[in-house]
Amino acid sequence: MHGSVARPRAAFAKQTLRVGGTGIADQGSGARNAVRRLADANLTVLRVADDGRLQIRHAHDERTSFALLDGAAATVVWDRRAEPARHALLLVARTGALSVTAGGPIVRRGSSVVLVAPGDTRIEVRLTAAHNEVIALRVAAHLVAPALGELHVDAGGPSLPWRRIAPFYAFVHGVCATPPGPADEPDLIALSADAIVEACARTVLENVTPYEGIVDAVTAFIAAHHRDANVTATSIAVRFGVSSRTLQTAFAAEGSTVREALRGARVRTARGLQARHSRMSQAERARLAGFASLSAMYRALHAYAEPASGGVLPADEVRAAG
Repeated sequence: MHGSVARPRAAFAKQTLRVGGTGIADQGSGARNAVRRLADANLTVLRVADDGRLQIRHAHDERTSFALLDGAAATVVWDRRAEPARHALLLVARTGALSVTAGGPIVRRGSSVVLVAPGDTRIEVRLTAAHNEVIALRVAAHLVAPALGELHVDAGGPSLPWRRIAPFYAFVHGVCATPPGPADEPDLIALSADAIVEACARTVLENVTPYEGIVDAVTAFIAAHHRDANVTATSIAVRFGVSSRTLQTAFAAEGSTVREALRGARVRTARGLQARHSRMSQAERARLAGFASLSAMYRALHAYAEPASGGVLPADEVRAAG
């Protein structure tokens, strides 16, 4: 066959770490010991649920690192401080849920996809369900979309459909779960690794909203959707792929809360309906304004005063002004 052929990369080196809730572990050799660390991955298992078990299959070459975590609730730490180059960490949960803390910006897509920006900080990952199956991709900084490199605050977006993530998940799962071949056997799969990693990162970063602008984004969402009684502070947090606490913190910095913004929008709509449709029933007005019940509307109208500008003020602000 004529023409140039890409030189195969070295085969992925592979390890398996199994840790029980009692602290018993082995690294695939059958020897039982107290090892809880994969040195090649800078990965340490801090805790596994009592009577549970966590298995980590790790595959890496000189540029890429994949891990497949399967098992009980656990806490795992990646220490990037020991790495010579800056990397991002991308985590995708097929089952279970993730809670991640890091000393740098984090992108969250719902509760099952997390991307930690490149850096040299310690990352703590908590697998929070009774059973979890998660892939982890250590991503070289140059493979991550430039937008992530410019991110200085946490960011998020709506949950991604599984069909968008499944092909990447299948690739990483297959690489980690397949036994290693002979040392001298070319690993053509490794040639695809960079392209797979880059495509996965770009998919996760689509339509991401930095949290520094989340108050404006949520306020616009409330203006458009507050008439739906199913819209709550909790559902809004899920819609934007952030925790309720993060959302409340962002609004508190602006001197408000999500619930106040939502209730204020509904009060304005209710008063507008009263002004334009004086014969409309109170129950219908409550429904069209987005209140879950007539009594909820009455409480909100009582709690908010109507200033001359036509907006709404919480009753305690009116009392303070008086």
